[in-house]
Amino acid sequence: MVAKSILILLCCAACTVYADFCSEEKGIENFSRKKFGGVWYFAYTYGTRISIAFGDGCMKSDHNVTEYGFDAVLDYYDQNKREKFVAAVPLKKEGGSYFQVTPKGQNVQLYSVLLETDYKNYLTEYFCLYGEMAQGFIRTRSKSPSPEVIKKAQEVARQRVSQAEPFVDLDCPHSDI
Repeated sequence: MVAKSILILLCCAACTVYADFCSEEKGIENFSRKKFGGVWYFAYTYGTRISIAFGDGCMKSDHNVTEYGFDAVLDYYDQNKREKFVAAVPLKKEGGSYFQVTPKGQNVQLYSVLLETDYKNYLTEYFCLYGEMAQGFIRTRSKSPSPEVIKKAQEVARQRVSQAEPFVDLDCPHSDI
């Protein structure tokens, strides 16, 4: 499923009309990898032009801080089977929050730009291929975030990404993610 999703991403990337979404200036200045490390739950996706599909939408990531950025493990279900997606995530610009995502065993490079986070509750980000927006995500530290946390993250996405809507709730039917 992951390989198919990445292939679909690559084939459809040229269809995206967004430009300059991966510039290093768009990320969080003075980003703290230490505060960011740990578990994040994927709550919403937005601005979907090209889908980065991982199973049934139930996902969490665990970021282990390294000297160059992170090692990230994405935990998700695909057709009721639990899967893992492991990637090296090196920082592209010191002091910012622009990352190269290199999935282990895959010949593709995605880029992640973290737009804003309070480190304790929410994160707004988007993934890019070849300098064009692929898909945005709202992640939370809690499996069941408050409506206020989601509202704040959605406001940030609307301010930073011209076509952020619609926001799609990534319901999680699996209690172990």
